[in-house]
Parts: sequence; C-alpha cells; structure tokens
Amino acid sequence: MVNLEQAIQSSIQALKALPLDFSHLSAIEDKIQSKQFNFVVIGQFKRGKSTLINALIGKDILPISVLPLTSIVTIINYGEQKAVVCFKGGSCKNIELNEISFFVTEKYNPNNKLNVEYVEIFYPADFLKNSVRIIDTPGIGSVYEHNSDVSYQFLPKADASLFVLSPDPPITQAEIEFLKDAQKYIDKFFFLLNKIDNFKPNELKEIIEFNRSVIENLVSKKVDIIPISAKLAQEARFESNKDKQEQSNIEKLYHRLDNFIKEEQASVFWYSIINNLIRYIDTQMNFFKLNLASLSMSQAKLQEKIKLFEDSLEKLELDEYIYWLENKTKQVINVLDKDILTLKEQLPQLISKITDYFNTLNTSSTSMLNEQLKSYLQGQIEEIFSVFLQIENQKIGQLVEDIYNQLLEKINALIDNITKTAEEVFEVELSKLTQVEQLIEKSEFYFLIKEQPGVLDIMVDFFKSKLPLFLGKKVIYKSISERSVELFDRHCGRLRYDFVKRIKETAQKFSSQVEEKLNQNIDAIKDILNAALQKQNDEQRQNEINKIDNCIKSLSSIRTNLENLKNQLKQDGKF
Repeated sequence: MVNLEQAIQSSIQALKALPLDFSHLSAIEDKIQSKQFNFVVIGQFKRGKSTLINALIGKDILPISVLPLTSIVTIINYGEQKAVVCFKGGSCKNIELNEISFFVTEKYNPNNKLNVEYVEIFYPADFLKNSVRIIDTPGIGSVYEHNSDVSYQFLPKADASLFVLSPDPPITQAEIEFLKDAQKYIDKFFFLLNKIDNFKPNELKEIIEFNRSVIENLVSKKVDIIPISAKLAQEARFESNKDKQEQSNIEKLYHRLDNFIKEEQASVFWYSIINNLIRYIDTQMNFFKLNLASLSMSQAKLQEKIKLFEDSLEKLELDEYIYWLENKTKQVINVLDKDILTLKEQLPQLISKITDYFNTLNTSSTSMLNEQLKSYLQGQIEEIFSVFLQIENQKIGQLVEDIYNQLLEKINALIDNITKTAEEVFEVELSKLTQVEQLIEKSEFYFLIKEQPGVLDIMVDFFKSKLPLFLGKKVIYKSISERSVELFDRHCGRLRYDFVKRIKETAQKFSSQVEEKLNQNIDAIKDILNAALQKQNDEQRQNEINKIDNCIKSLSSIRTNLENLKNQLKQDGKF
C-alpha cells in the first residue's frame, strides 16, 4: 500500500502544478492525511440502524425509539469516552453521552432548530481501531424529509457502507433510489437484513431472495445479504445469553467485518480516494474542453455559436417542468382533501361518544360538568387527529418525496441535454456536467393539536355561574352536538391549512432551486464563452489555447495513471 499511496500522492502533486480549482482537492488531501475510513450506516428509517451500531460497539450510546428518530449525522470514533456536538456556525461543545438525544433526535431537536452540524462520539470499541469511523445517518424516506437530505449529502464522504434492510417491508422504492445514488460514490456495501427475530426461517428465506434479486439487478453483480437481529444481540450482551447471541447471527457479521478490516479496508480506502480524484479531474476537464473549443474559433464564429447555444437553451422549456410540478402539487392537495373528507366521517361517532359520556356524568355543578366535558372532548379530538396525523404525515411526506425524486430525474435529464447541446454546438466531447443531488432541505410536515384557552368551553361563563344544574344540563345537551361539529371542523381547517402551506412552500422551493441549479451549470459554460470573447488578438488566443491544451493533456495523463491504479486494485479481487 505504500507504493499505491506514493503513486496517488504523485498524481495529486501533478494536479497541484496545474491552474485548477483546488477547494475539493484540499478535502481529498485532508482525508488522505487523516487516514479515516468512513463506514457509513444507511437505509430507510426504522430499520434498526442505531440499534445495530450499539451492538457493534458494545454499548448503548445512540438513542433508539419506536418512532423515526435520528435527524443528525452522528460520527463514532475510537478514543477515550466523550461526546462533542458541533454547530453549523463552527462552534463545538462537550456534552455527556446521556445528552446526545437532545441534539440528534426529532423529538428534542425538530427540523434541526438547534442548527447542529454533527455529533461526534469517542469510545474505545475494538471495531473502531485502525482509524475506522462509524457514521450513523438519518433514515431515508421518513416524513422528516430533511433527514433524507442529510443522508444524501454524506454519500461522497463514505468509503464503505452497511446498508440496513428489514423484512417488513422488504426493500422499498425509496431505498432503491437511494442505492442508485449511493453506488456512484461507494464501492463496498454490506447488505444486512435486520429484525429477523420477528419472522420464521421460511419467510426470511423468501424475503432475502426477493431483496437479493432486486439489489443484484440494480448493482449488476452478486450480493450477499447477512440476516441479523441487532435487538437479540443487545439482549444477549445484557443477559450473557449464548442462545440469543447465536440466534442473532451477529457473530457472522462481526467475522465478516473483521476480515474486511484486516484484508480489504486499505484497498477500499485508496479505491475511494482514486474515484474522488477521477471525479474531480472530469469536472476540471469539462471546462477546459469548452474553453479550448471556444478559443479555437474566430470571434464571429464564436458569437454565432453562443447565439446558437442560447437559442437551444430556450427550447429546453423549463416552464414545462414548473407546470409539471404545479400539477403534481395540486394532486397531493387533492389527496389531502379526500383524506380530510374521510376523516370527517368520524364526526357522528364522536358526537355519539360525547353524548354517551354526558349521560354517564353525575355532578353537582354546571361548572364541574363543563370542565369534565371540555376535558373529554379535547381528549377525543386529540385521539382522532393524532391517529390521522400519524398516517397522513407518512402519506403526504411520501408523496412529496416521490415528487422530489421524479423531479430530480427530470432535471438531471435536462442537465444531460445541456451537456449534449454544448457538445453539438461546440463540437467537443464532454463528461457529464454536475448533476443535482439535492434540491432543498425539504419541509417537515407537522400539526399541533391545541386550542387557545376558552375555545373548548361548552358554555359561556354566564351559564357556568348562574344557571341551575337541571337547566344547565339541558343547555349543554342541546349545544354539545353543535359545538363538537364546530371544533372538529376548526381542527380540519387548521390541519388542511398547515399541510397545504407546507406542500406549496416545498413546491416553491423545488421550483426556485431547480432554476438555480440549472443556471449554475449554464452560467459556468457562458462564463467560459464570454472569457474567450475577451481574447482580442490572435497571439493572446493562441497562447491561451496552448496553455489549455497542455492542461488537458496533463489531466488526461493523470487520469490514465489513476485508472491504472484502480485496475491494479481490481486484479486483487476486492471489487
């Protein structure tokens, strides 16, 4: 590996001798310097990723819950036990291990209101030796859509991945889409099927075969799926129970990871570094090629080509995608409206339950009667709407997620068209322009069931204090149905307003970010073309052409050397 590292360092030094943008190259150098190997744990929410990590390091450090939980990237390093939270402003502070949940979970840090960048944990676990870091990412596909974004953002930093599935449900479309993107950056995956303790062996066999066929079709190679139960592994550790340890199948995973760290980790690390360098070179080459093509033209021809390029861009019809997004947004709102109409069908049952409860009350004052009914009505409304919201949050969130993924595909296809247009107009072959991997920090959908003081009162204060009980009961009985309808409708209206507002805000952000990302690619091309126009005389232009031509040749040579290094690693059978 020393020779491999030296060869890579030689390539980096050769790159630094060229007039390039070094910001990304510096990040690659930092990674080489630290030798940190990022083992990223990814998968859909509620697959048991945090429980798995706790089992791997042998301590319950990461919080777990029955609800979608992790919202912040958490990095676990080898070292003396401590935890550090780092914020987006650049500051960091030490925290206790039992305080981690206050910074990384949706419950205590909803929508990352604390602006946490990441939490870093140090713990002397054997698995973390040899510069291995475990990265716990938020689950993809949850209603907390910004969590999916965080997971996507971390892909370029991953060296290998534990991709966690579970039997119920088998691999989902959200996971398939994520895996498509993940394999662009990650070359080594360990596919795990967690929570096997809830299923029979014949059921597990069928689920494993289904997942394997889907994944192999996607990655175009054979894959092995390791069935485990992180929960049983944790229980086995607490209880010193060998039977549970065996049932968990965790030892097979330990053995597989241990062999990987001993035999393959170094190769995978350098393979990841090489791929990062090749992607960096391809980006730099694009703009050199365009610059060279534009400088090789006369000013008259270049101006003609620029106009032709701009005319071609106008035909791409961005408005078509915005119109598509508007229609999709309306479809989601229509689904919401239908679901709210279905929700309202529960109103007669609510009135019946309140009437039955009213008939069971035996109280000595109208005020007490009012308070009891108010409390009961509030409890019933909270129960109905909480159940509805749990389902609707998931449903609407998934619909928006699907729109997001479809729009990404459409926009990335549009960027490919821009690349193709530039190739045809300027007669130059380009690698793909930078595609859109993240549009926005997607909106969280939520709804608070609460009322301002007094609005749940069944009677006004005058009735509470003045009417005799027998008359107060009659007034309450007469108004209870009407008031229940009023309160139910008010909640439905507030709920709809909140959802529609957030759906439209998300769609608007999609729209503006799409335009921004496209313009970034287009403007980069235009900047090169305009710069070429500034070269006034033939000598200037020729000097610039010679410089760029030499840079392209140097980059091509460096890229070839890196590809040769990749091939050497492949010959070892690691990829």
